[in-house]
Amino acid sequence: MTEFVRPNITLLAQLSSQSIDALKKTGANIKYNAGQTIHLRGDMKPGLSIVLEGRVRVGTQTPDGTPLTLTEFGYGHSFGEITSFIDLPRTHDVTAIEDSRILQLTAADNQYLIETLPDYAPAMLKMLSARLFLTLETVEDFRQKTPLQRLAGLLVTSQHGGSVSALQTDLAYTIGVSRVTIGKLLKILERKSLIQRGYGQIEILDPSGLLKV
Repeated sequence: MTEFVRPNITLLAQLSSQSIDALKKTGANIKYNAGQTIHLRGDMKPGLSIVLEGRVRVGTQTPDGTPLTLTEFGYGHSFGEITSFIDLPRTHDVTAIEDSRILQLTAADNQYLIETLPDYAPAMLKMLSARLFLTLETVEDFRQKTPLQRLAGLLVTSQHGGSVSALQTDLAYTIGVSRVTIGKLLKILERKSLIQRGYGQIEILDPSGLLKV
């Protein structure tokens, strides 16, 4: 199976400083304290949100209410694009991991920016295309890779500053295995000196080695 570089493209990274200033003047800059909910799955709250400061957790819940983390977003990342273009509810819970500032644009604001900023629509299309690529690669991973390979790839793509902040429950949910299985898989990677485990955090010792598992 051919491996591709997994893109990590944010909306703000592609915009000029003038366009970013226009976004900030158009939207509402809202502060969320650590642990505060930004929105919940199912909310009918159309609009685009962009992280200006801090980090947010994107996830869902198991039937018994256990929170599961899908990914984390930092500066420049956006969420809520679907609700800006299609009349659909929010697909995930989003919570501030730390004190954060979120720029919130209504669907009308978003349309106005698309029509007035020359680099805005191309930037959004490129970012959404990258996310679609990642989604298709994830589907392909489930079809062709072993659980150990899926876990190794997830750890590499999810790391921030050389570590991954995630509970075993989150990892198990993301690659489609049980919590017991994820513990066994992490132990294998640790014995290979590819990772080092701590509570709620995994240090990545050898990213290139993980990709060769």
